[in-house]
Amino acid sequence: MPGQLIMRRTLTVDPLSLTTNAFMGNTLDYITKYDTVYGGACVGMFVIATLYYYILRPRSTISGIVGPPLPSRIFGHTLQLMLPLQYGDHEFQWQKTYGPVYRIKGCFGQDRLMISDHVAMHYILNTTTFDHAPVLQHTIYLAEGEQSLNYVQGSTHKRFRAAMNVGFNAAAVRKYQPAFENLAHELAERLEATSGSTVDILLPLGIATLSAICDVVLGVSINDVEEEMISNYFQLTTIASSLSATHILADAIGASLPSWVLVAASYLPTNAFTVLRKTRFLAKQLGSRIIRDKMDAARKGLDIDNDIYGSLLTAGQLDARKSAMSEDEIAGQTAVFLLAGHETTTNAVSFALLELSRNPAIQEQLRAEINETLGAVAYDNMPLLNAVIKETLRLYPTIPISERIALSDAIIPLNGPVTSSEGKQITAIHVRKGQLVTVATASYHRLASRWGNDSDEFRPSRWIDGTVRDGDIIGPYANLGVFSGGPSYLSRVAFLDSGDTADSDNVVRAKYAASLMPTLSSGERGLMLRVNKIA
Repeated sequence: MPGQLIMRRTLTVDPLSLTTNAFMGNTLDYITKYDTVYGGACVGMFVIATLYYYILRPRSTISGIVGPPLPSRIFGHTLQLMLPLQYGDHEFQWQKTYGPVYRIKGCFGQDRLMISDHVAMHYILNTTTFDHAPVLQHTIYLAEGEQSLNYVQGSTHKRFRAAMNVGFNAAAVRKYQPAFENLAHELAERLEATSGSTVDILLPLGIATLSAICDVVLGVSINDVEEEMISNYFQLTTIASSLSATHILADAIGASLPSWVLVAASYLPTNAFTVLRKTRFLAKQLGSRIIRDKMDAARKGLDIDNDIYGSLLTAGQLDARKSAMSEDEIAGQTAVFLLAGHETTTNAVSFALLELSRNPAIQEQLRAEINETLGAVAYDNMPLLNAVIKETLRLYPTIPISERIALSDAIIPLNGPVTSSEGKQITAIHVRKGQLVTVATASYHRLASRWGNDSDEFRPSRWIDGTVRDGDIIGPYANLGVFSGGPSYLSRVAFLDSGDTADSDNVVRAKYAASLMPTLSSGERGLMLRVNKIA
């Protein structure tokens, strides 16, 4: 059906059949076929993980919290959560049945909490008691390096965030606006050349976004970036979009292993690890070269304060305090911007275009609003544009679920009580050190009590008519990451008619650390839209 999201099952085995009867054969087959280089090591780790989960682990303190029936003794609910026909098929129904706090099983029967209660979410995300799960931390290290803003912790993380504010304040963002508008105009012209055709919007959108990041963040043209770097980046994107049962199981095993084992495993000569190491190295190399060139220009008296890296370097020269970032630390953020910044922005804008193609009336209203502001663009005075962006981020959060681990025993507060399996009312949840919890942002964004009875629908007007109450939102714009030019991008592309409907081959999948990206039914990343130029 036109505009319908579908998803092709990527497994050859029915996940409901993966019980203890078929446990060993299916699971070991997944592991050993994943990569022959370390298949034997994975089998050993599998045995160790099984012994730990079923014999050595302490009794869970959350076993009294209700949740959905167990579909698999090995995978628990992870296949339903991460590999549904369409993202959220099971998760959103679980929330309707069990509420904003319920218990699910991870691999090997490990108890986990699914949380979309906003009070609990705020506590978990804003306290030092919880941190990213070990496997995610290791993935960030592999992709972005040890100096990444996403990897460093504690006082270093706070210092980095404080220092980087200089590149993202209101004055700085206004300075970048012309660059974003020029690149968006180039994208619109490129799409005009395909008018009347059905095109994969992700490729031109991805190139334009990468160009914008190179220009605004690094202060260089995309043509100045080594071809090898761009090639490795797109290889990494392809690898990241291939989530499977094997990856899920490997993550579960990795979570039970010491960090040094994960580090050692990352040097195995597999394709994925090789691309990760190469991309991280090339990003740091590119960042270091750019920093050297900017410092040479500054010593010659030239102005380098025209992009984010230049602003950070200038601030570092003027601020002798320890709060400033060093040149090497700034260079260490290159992978963060190129990988995370590019991916989140491309996906967010593509989902906005997908919904606009399904809602031609909203598309017409948005185009009219944009036409009224031509020549004096003031994005803060464009309510529908901002509403479309917020609604897109609500329905398609960049990170729909995020795992956190308790670093110590904790008591998680709740907005409202939950009923235990014994019928008791629980107003706060006690968890032990090491407990994994899943912050279910996508589920939170579907709560009817906070977004209206039509929370499953794309309705930007909810942000204008008072449906969304002040204080209800847990940072919807934060999903755009560092890409402050999102509104500029969307406003230019919205001049084009994306067609009456989206191609039915478009799907939504959770990929790479549980991020949402448009995916074709073939399993490849993509978004097919019919583009028509407005007369």
